[in-house]
Amino acid sequence: MARLENEIGKTEDAANHLEKAEQIALGMRSPIFEYQCLLVKADIAFLRGDKASGLAALGKALPIGRENGYFHYDNWVPSFMTRLCVKALEEGLEVPYVQELIRKRNLVPASPPLEVETWPWPVAVYTLGRFEILKDGRPLTFSRKAQKRPLDLLKALIAFGGRAVREEQITDAVWPEAEGDMAIQSMSVALRRLRQLLGHEGAVQRREGILSLDPRYCWVDAFAFERLLGKAASLGETGRKEGAAQLEEKVLPLYRGPFLVEEAGRSWPVSMRERLRSRYLSTVGRLGAHWMQAGEWEKARVCYQRGIDVDNLAEEFYQSLMNCYLAVGRKAEALAVYDRLGKIFSSLGVEPSPKTLDLLKSLRST
Repeated sequence: MARLENEIGKTEDAANHLEKAEQIALGMRSPIFEYQCLLVKADIAFLRGDKASGLAALGKALPIGRENGYFHYDNWVPSFMTRLCVKALEEGLEVPYVQELIRKRNLVPASPPLEVETWPWPVAVYTLGRFEILKDGRPLTFSRKAQKRPLDLLKALIAFGGRAVREEQITDAVWPEAEGDMAIQSMSVALRRLRQLLGHEGAVQRREGILSLDPRYCWVDAFAFERLLGKAASLGETGRKEGAAQLEEKVLPLYRGPFLVEEAGRSWPVSMRERLRSRYLSTVGRLGAHWMQAGEWEKARVCYQRGIDVDNLAEEFYQSLMNCYLAVGRKAEALAVYDRLGKIFSSLGVEPSPKTLDLLKSLRST
């Protein structure tokens, strides 16, 4: 009753019913009833926007479920439990238990939480810094020679956005030497083998000459990266800069290196690779500036160091990193940053900018 009343907006009645339910659960000393009450309490708090209370209740409920092996109860509602599982994984609460719960009950969110890497996706594909496929949480092993075409098809599909990709784009990229029906036939064979590899027929959809990855079954790190950045941008546009910064900080670890780096000799991944790299570097610059303005020098330092690790010619990142060290009195580290920049630029026959040289002069005079 409490759950249903809350969903239709009767928050006061919901609170009264929940209080009565909690009293009954405690009086009976029933873990399963206490578990249900806490789950409802958490969901009500989240729907009201009270994240702290929601996490507190969820943090009490999940250990009870894990200790007692709860994967079902009377009046089980999949959508209700799915919402709470998303919240739990976002916050890292009882991750193994929640993942097992999702798998056993086959919970599928209406809107796939691509930003939640720990969701037990049937298929997870890593493309940033490395190419790896996880099937039901375990690395997929295969003969590189035997599976080259199916994997090339998957890579090309991701490189072209993963949604509503025309067959001609795939065949031009993967089978440039084939023509017409022969190219389509080769792609059909590779698609069948790819589905067999992934073990989920629905992971790759094909309809009327259009291919798509189904986000309910297939998670891709590059797509999660861009989705999180989009959310952060929306927060920033509405003035919630702190929330945007926290989200951007969460997205940076997803970028572990260039997109499909092992395909450096091919042209079709270039557009996606450069876009992701550019978005990563602009995020580093924006986030670093935010933390510097807030006086969070260590967070800013880590941010700029990440940027340098990706682009060791980004002189503005070196300048900001030197300023971070200066702000906390770590002059030696600031000079070491300049030395690194100087050696890289010297090997290229390039002089540091006047701004960098002025910063060095200031360092030496303090």
